Amino acid sequence: MSEYPPSAPHPSVDDPRTWVGVTVVGSQRELLGYLGPVYSDDATGRPAWVVVYGTRRTAVVPLEVTHFDGEAVHLPFGAQELRTAPHHDPDNRISYQDGDDLYRHYGFTPPARHPAPEPSATDHGAGGDAVMVRSQEQLRAGREIVVVGRVRLRKHLVTEDQTFVVPVNREEITIDYDEMPPEQRTPHAGTGLSEDTYEVVRYEERVVITKEFVPVERVRMVRRVVTTDQTVVGQVNTELIDVDETDLPNTSIT
Repeated sequence: MSEYPPSAPHPSVDDPRTWVGVTVVGSQRELLGYLGPVYSDDATGRPAWVVVYGTRRTAVVPLEVTHFDGEAVHLPFGAQELRTAPHHDPDNRISYQDGDDLYRHYGFTPPARHPAPEPSATDHGAGGDAVMVRSQEQLRAGREIVVVGRVRLRKHLVTEDQTFVVPVNREEITIDYDEMPPEQRTPHAGTGLSEDTYEVVRYEERVVITKEFVPVERVRMVRRVVTTDQTVVGQVNTELIDVDETDLPNTSIT
């Protein structure tokens, strides 16, 4: 199978080539992943297979069993069928037998096909010319959704000391002496000197600490998608064709 042309900016319901990157949901509307490349059938040239990058595995799905509603691609099965699907590597060629296996795995009857003849490695054209097909491996980078971590919001109590200054008032008792003027110093008609006691109640303010429960802030967890570039390196094999020439003794051709 060969990869279909790149996707357009806006997905179109009628053009599977534009579905690349949209969300894929299962029969219970559960999230299964997102859609990868769309591949065409080698014999007909029509789009026939789609790649689903699941949360745990990449799978190849027949295009005709999918349904795109403009927002998500719907599959008539769930994550278990994707995880156990055969021939899950889209980089390998899907033969007609492989395609029949995939149809049966997903619970569908394989369609009738007329496979195109496979080209031979070496073909001889007209006039005795030798033609050899040279092939090479190509790297294709895909994406899959994997679980990398779990984030929790946990609220716990922290005890801390707070120091502040509170002004307080207190009463202080002082004694003032007023000396009598000479004109008021008259003999006292009493019995003489005596002892006496006067009591005065003194008051002061005392700091009373109370606590109250008040909201101070609201914490919100926001999940965003951040796109970063990752450089991947892989090795590929390329076939090279060498020409070996052997000198033959001079002989006449009659």
